[in-house]
Amino acid sequence: MTHISKVLIVFLVLLVAACTTPQDAGRDSLASEEDLFRIFARLGAGFGKDDNANAWVRKWVSPVRVSLVNARSPDDEQLVRAAFEKLLPLTGIPHEYPAKTGRTNFVVHFVKHADLKQEIDKRVGSSGKYKALPKGTLCFALPRGRNNIGYADIFVANDISDKIREICVLHEMLHAFGLIGHHQLFGPSILFHKDISQQQFSLNDRILLRTLYDPSISAGMPRKEALLAAKTLIARFRRDLLANGLKDDVLAQPLQW
Repeated sequence: MTHISKVLIVFLVLLVAACTTPQDAGRDSLASEEDLFRIFARLGAGFGKDDNANAWVRKWVSPVRVSLVNARSPDDEQLVRAAFEKLLPLTGIPHEYPAKTGRTNFVVHFVKHADLKQEIDKRVGSSGKYKALPKGTLCFALPRGRNNIGYADIFVANDISDKIREICVLHEMLHAFGLIGHHQLFGPSILFHKDISQQQFSLNDRILLRTLYDPSISAGMPRKEALLAAKTLIARFRRDLLANGLKDDVLAQPLQW
């Protein structure tokens, strides 16, 4: 982990990698309970790769105030708004878009692909880790906070296709909301990055995020306690989905505010 101004910063990278076909073809392909639990144990409760090495939970506990920097067109704003609307029923965390003079805590930066590292350095300062940023990086998330995530920056290349930009926005938002890291265990998944053209915000991703934001799992909860709760939640959510024809509205939870 990198400490800057005593604030924990986790960096997460989406890479352009060799094309590989995910194991499952449809958006509603439901992973096994065991696979979902293993992925949550890695991404949602620490000890995973991609700098998720701490043994506790990190998540938002306060409303998100969003701003966009250098949006290329109204389409970029729509991508961000659509992504937040998908997350809202699963997290219960409200979001708003303050006027330009208002304070924000979630900033989405649209930048040229070639300028990505430079723009990240401007935001958080130069670091040896960022010097090694892979050449194919298209987007990047920086959630900050030891337990409660209280601020996040997302960087997205604006000179890529609309479809890949949409994938990048949602992929990095899941990181910024506390699912830290990647996996290759099941697909489709927005966090499955072997072939980003195959990624979708799938039912599996929704289960993972809904589990993280269930009230029984709190920010800062030790890994062991979080995994006990997650095991029960994943089994229940999967059972409810199967009983209701995989309709994901059964995952929705009330707004917390």
